[in-house]
Amino acid sequence: MTDILPVLAIIGLAGSKYAIAVALIFAGNFTFLESISMAIFGGMLGVIIFAYGGDLLKKTWRRFFPPKKRTEKLRINRFLRAVVWVRQRYGLAGIAFLTPLILTVPVGAMLANSLYKNKLQIFGYMFAAFTFWSVLLCGTYHALWHRTVLALDALMLALSIEIGQKSSLCQTPQKQENYREIQKIK
Repeated sequence: MTDILPVLAIIGLAGSKYAIAVALIFAGNFTFLESISMAIFGGMLGVIIFAYGGDLLKKTWRRFFPPKKRTEKLRINRFLRAVVWVRQRYGLAGIAFLTPLILTVPVGAMLANSLYKNKLQIFGYMFAAFTFWSVLLCGTYHALWHRTVLALDALMLALSIEIGQKSSLCQTPQKQENYREIQKIK
């Protein structure tokens, strides 16, 4: 972790678009602990901002636009049915579980904040959900894909050593230097 700007950008993005931030973490080639730390911290920062910011936004909105009495019937759509189904079946844990990847952080935080009043409980469930998804996604990446990339790099280096300078795989300065060092050892 040499540059702080990409880390701050990823943490800020994880507060609103968690899945995109996790993909950028993978592209940034961070270690496992750095990856899960940035994903969890960014997600929880977004939950805190949108939980308290949603309250502030709601108070400001109601001050300028007071609620009117409903004259028309509430329209039921698929999203509202899904929210009611998740709330009845799984409660706050279900909303928190769906927040990182499906609902997105702002929607999940403000939805949980509007349905449940205990912020400490909301933060606890959201922390557990972000920890679960971060360990699952980052662990899968580091266990499978990262090792595959390292193995392919080692294979390319081995091929460039056998073929020598004629190989197109050995044309980068770093690989040529590695080739010369290995030739000195032989």
